[in-house]
Amino acid sequence: MRCFFRGDKSYKALGRNSFSFGVLIYFMKKTVLALFMLLGASVSQAQVLSKYDVSLKPVTINGFTGTQSFVFGQYNGDWVLIGGRTDGLHLRQPNSSFSQADNNKLIYVINPLTAQLWTANLNTLSAALDEQLQSTNMQFYQRGNTLYVLGGYGFSNTSNNHITYDKLTAIDLPQLITSIKNNQSISNAFRQIASPYIQVTGGQLGYQDSVFYLVGGQKFTGRYNPMNGPSFTQEYTNQIRRFKIQDNGTTLAISDTNSMTDAAALHRRDYNMLPQIFNNGTKGFTVFSGVFQVPSDLPYLNLVDISPANFSVNNSVTIRYNHYHCAKVALYDSVNNVSENIFFGGISQFWDSAGTLIQDDNVPFVNTIAAVNRSAIGSMTETKIGELPLLLGAGTEFIPNRQVAHYENEIIKSDKIVGDSVMIGHVVGGIESTQPNIFFTNTGTQSDATTRIFEVWLKSKNPNEIKDIKEEIGLISQVQFYPNPTNAMLNLDYYAKSTGRLAITISNQLGEVLYKRNWKVDDIGWQKTSFDLDMVPGTYIIQLTDENKSSYKQLFIVSE
Repeated sequence: MRCFFRGDKSYKALGRNSFSFGVLIYFMKKTVLALFMLLGASVSQAQVLSKYDVSLKPVTINGFTGTQSFVFGQYNGDWVLIGGRTDGLHLRQPNSSFSQADNNKLIYVINPLTAQLWTANLNTLSAALDEQLQSTNMQFYQRGNTLYVLGGYGFSNTSNNHITYDKLTAIDLPQLITSIKNNQSISNAFRQIASPYIQVTGGQLGYQDSVFYLVGGQKFTGRYNPMNGPSFTQEYTNQIRRFKIQDNGTTLAISDTNSMTDAAALHRRDYNMLPQIFNNGTKGFTVFSGVFQVPSDLPYLNLVDISPANFSVNNSVTIRYNHYHCAKVALYDSVNNVSENIFFGGISQFWDSAGTLIQDDNVPFVNTIAAVNRSAIGSMTETKIGELPLLLGAGTEFIPNRQVAHYENEIIKSDKIVGDSVMIGHVVGGIESTQPNIFFTNTGTQSDATTRIFEVWLKSKNPNEIKDIKEEIGLISQVQFYPNPTNAMLNLDYYAKSTGRLAITISNQLGEVLYKRNWKVDDIGWQKTSFDLDMVPGTYIIQLTDENKSSYKQLFIVSE
């Protein structure tokens, strides 16, 4: 799982150094995110973006037996899930930890729309492919229809040892999906090369402007041992490794390698990384938290911002939640120049109880849903925005809905989302734990790889929005505004039941009135009025009023 290797060589087996942060009462600040989750009878609410709430809807895929810390790709509505583990938190005993028996040996093809599932076994592939692709904590990125997978940790029959793989594998997703659905050989969908440059596990892989970024992670060889016995060696990369993958569809090669090293800032693994659009317009990545600090052996509480030319440590916000890898999604509002990042559960040094921040240096499983936002001036805010009903999220992935407007780097264009609701993706798999702190007493029964899958929906949150466009307000009925979205002209059709006066105001999300007009209705019957609007793209509120009543509707202004 992404949260594997609980502790390093500096690990204190029966406790860790105290790490005090003073006052632990956390006062929630201005909320720009709202999130509510509906699972059975459990509902939690907060605020997301300027115009939407987020809801999670459970999905059942019969035959999916669960995996955590896997890789995924997607093509034409189908997902491909490969690798990871079928158990939960790894055991502490070296002879039992990361057992080969609990490797995920299946390739899953899932169509979430039709709830269909197909599988193939990795053992039909060559030993080199089979061994790497059933490992855990591989790094991956999908470019076009090719899924690139590198590294990973697991038991190798060839080496007769637990190793970090030095393999780069390219997977032809359309060919793989077709072969699995038709029960044909899958071997032609894979190509593989070896290179020590990508021999990493527990890092993250990003891609921008033809360059891959392999960030952080480690090379781990041998059996995990929390008592620091001689059963393993461990070496952090402490690097951002940049390179290109030359791929003509037949041969693979790694070229243009270039690394940046920082033994303090980049000594991280099992963290969250998301693509970002920074407030100055530059595209890059942000590393959120990760483990372990030296010498405290606790999670990092700061960020690392990565641009094409350099990187910098960002201490403008203290990251309290979601310290280990979990499902996450990045959104960007280009109109307001605001970045929003949502993290779902996982493992954390801090958790919240009735508004009080609790510090637990054992770093337990948590149910925290949190958001880290970057404002137009670059300031950062972290906010707890909800709770999952169970201890979920570690080793989970967010699979985006490609039909939603997004940038090439998968950031969702939040300012381009229109309408009352949209499904932006799914939270898939991961670890489900029965208790927060199971590391010291883990027997393998307290946690497992979950079969849970959730649709993630953005839904209009405006409480004053007209749900029925034919709603009556007294003087008139059958109200209809169109087009909505619009780039300039807005029309209003209505049926006048009597004569009188009408007024319309259009306000922004701060309540500032930007447009106002009133007029007299002289005739009974169908009427049409048009408004020529000169407004920047964004989300607004229309208030339509007669002498006695008002009605409201959300208006979306888009660019031409």
